[in-house]
Amino acid sequence: MSNQKEVGKITELPRKLLQEVAKIIVSYSTGLIKVTTNSSGAESSALIGSGTFVSISDTYGILTAAHVIDLLKGHFSLGLILSNYEHKYTIKSEYLSVIRIAKGHVDSHGPDLGFIVLPSSEIGTIRAKKGFCNLDIKRDKMLANPPRLDEGFWVLYGVPDIKTIDKPTAKSFELIKEYNTFCFFGGIRNLFIVDEFDYCNFEVKYDSISNIPETFGGFSGGGLWQVPLLKSSENIIEPQEYILSGVVFYQTERAGLNRSIKCHCRNSIYDKAYSFIAENRKQKTENKQ
Repeated sequence: MSNQKEVGKITELPRKLLQEVAKIIVSYSTGLIKVTTNSSGAESSALIGSGTFVSISDTYGILTAAHVIDLLKGHFSLGLILSNYEHKYTIKSEYLSVIRIAKGHVDSHGPDLGFIVLPSSEIGTIRAKKGFCNLDIKRDKMLANPPRLDEGFWVLYGVPDIKTIDKPTAKSFELIKEYNTFCFFGGIRNLFIVDEFDYCNFEVKYDSISNIPETFGGFSGGGLWQVPLLKSSENIIEPQEYILSGVVFYQTERAGLNRSIKCHCRNSIYDKAYSFIAENRKQKTENKQ
């Protein structure tokens, strides 16, 4: 196993490798769009955040931030981004179940975790386009012997609302919304624990990269991934595995060229969120019997 220092800086890695990593992470991720209809039947939509498709035993859903699912009130449909071409996929609110795992009183402090339970009738359609990150497979390892924080690199996924574009559709003269997904490569710092929830900061630097969004609104609920790397004897660098390792919930104010994206980290996912979701689903099953 090789860590980042051994394989070089992220900027020195092959572009093809980074593109492949981004493609894999996007395949587990989505934007969350609240679609409402007025009395005249006209629809309006708003990006409320991002999320990661995950499974826990026989429960399939979207791991996100609590303040994101708090916006899912009233009559609505939940729109999901499933591919990179023009499409519309929504699920009516009556078929969804939301689990508010934890929400603190101060937005910047956390905790801030939520889960959207998807109806079984929709799983096949979603799986035709997206993968579900199975938290059961990596749970024991992530709680007992996770990889070092400096192994490989970290990737932040999200759908920045500032990059949303109104554009003509290819199928009619109406305008559609184009949502753009982003993956940012970097590292984390300040891993710490408060009340059994762990946190870390993903560092963003506004340098020569012109496509960094001025604000990360819309990233809330998006996944933070660690990608350890392997370097072969022929000096070929490949991802060893893709590990969902955090959930975005807060952005700091920009300070010059720097900004931090605050995330929950491993223990929050594989212990706190996992246990809360499993217990919630168990109770609902027992209540139905």
